[in-house]
Amino acid sequence: MYNIISEETYPDGTIIMEEGSSGDWIYTLLSGKVEIFKIINGRRVVIDMLEEGDIMGETSFLTQMKRTASARAIGEVTVGIIDRDYLDEEFNKLSGDFKTILLALAQRLMKTTEAVCTFTDRYRDPRVARDLKIVYKQNESFVRSNLDNISSRGLFVRTDDPLEKGEEFLFKLEIPGTPDPIKGACEVIWSRIVSDSPGTRPKGMGCRFIKMSREDRMALKTFLANIQPEDQT
Repeated sequence: MYNIISEETYPDGTIIMEEGSSGDWIYTLLSGKVEIFKIINGRRVVIDMLEEGDIMGETSFLTQMKRTASARAIGEVTVGIIDRDYLDEEFNKLSGDFKTILLALAQRLMKTTEAVCTFTDRYRDPRVARDLKIVYKQNESFVRSNLDNISSRGLFVRTDDPLEKGEEFLFKLEIPGTPDPIKGACEVIWSRIVSDSPGTRPKGMGCRFIKMSREDRMALKTFLANIQPEDQT
C-alpha cells in the first residue's frame, strides 16, 4: 500500500518517536501495537492506540515542526519507513490551495489534541478557587498579582498583561500557615487577554509548575489537602 524503503523492529516499551524531537519520517505499522501519548504537566496522557496498517509521524511531515507526541511499542513492533522522496513528489503535485488546507487541518489537530490533553489533566487534578498573593518576574521587573485558582500542578494568575504561551518565569507565592513564601518556576500553558465576563472568566494566564523544592511542594500539597469543600468557592 505504501512505498516502504526500510523496516525497523522495536522491543516492548521502546520509544519509537519522542515528543519534541526533530524528524519528519512517516511510519506505517507492519505488526504489533503502538501507544501514542503526550506528557502534560508531568503526566502521561494516552492519545491513541495504533494497530497494523496505521501511520504515524504525518503531522511533523506536513507542518515541518517537531514531534507533537511520543510513540511507544506495546509488545514487539515492526514499522516500515515510507519513502520520503516519493511523499515529497506526491505532495508537490497538489495545488497550493489544497496544500494550505492540509496544513490548516494538521495545525488544528495539534491544537485540539493539546487542548483535550490539558483538559483531561486538569480534570484529574482539579484546581480550587483561592485568592493568594503572588510575585513573579516579567522581563526585568517583578509584578505583584493575585491568583484565581491553584492545584498541586499549576495555577491561574489574574493579570491584564499575561505572558505568552511557552514563556517561563520565577515566582514567590504566599501560602497561609507557611512563614515564608514558596518559590519556584512556572511555564505559561495558555493565556486569556480578552474576557466578556471578568467576574467569572478574568483575564490572565494558566501556568504549570516546572521547578519547586521538595519542601515547598510538600507545603503546597499540605495547604491544598487542608482546604475544606465549603472553602472551594
